[in-house]
Amino acid sequence: MLTARIARHPRRVLLGALAFLLVAIVLGGPIFGALEDGDGFVARDSESTRAVEAAERASGAEASPGVVALVRPDGAVGSDAGEQRLREVARELGAVPGVASVQGARGPPLTSTDGRTAYLAATLDAGVDEDAVVSALEERLGDARGVTLGGSLLADDQLGAQISEDLGRAETFAFPLLLLLSFLFF
Repeated sequence: MLTARIARHPRRVLLGALAFLLVAIVLGGPIFGALEDGDGFVARDSESTRAVEAAERASGAEASPGVVALVRPDGAVGSDAGEQRLREVARELGAVPGVASVQGARGPPLTSTDGRTAYLAATLDAGVDEDAVVSALEERLGDARGVTLGGSLLADDQLGAQISEDLGRAETFAFPLLLLLSFLFF
């Protein structure tokens, strides 16, 4: 019975389907913004989240370093030139607004076994706009000789950009394909 009505008025059905699609896009579009939690896979009211928030309130800084800089000085890390380069990069990291502290060490924890590279770990102020700090760090040290930036904040930023790009590409291919399939089967 329904198929007979559709067969008798195909244009009305097509116009109705298009109208439904437009209404669904208008009403459903904002849902993607509402789904963004910003906390990733951590429950907001978990015990670990409360502990991290308490530590951040007490110290004024995030609980762990969010940015890591791998520094490859021209010489060995322990040489005068290597130590000078590490101090320069640490000073550049610390000069970015929103960076609370920069940790670096000589020896096994943050220096490679061959003594040619070292890590500097930057901890951000609690509650700072992490995206702005990441942008400032990339602008300041992104092209610096012998310095590679990394860490969870940069990885999150890069992952978010890649996922958005991939979803856009997938939707570009999926919508015409679904439209074609709906005409074929319905």
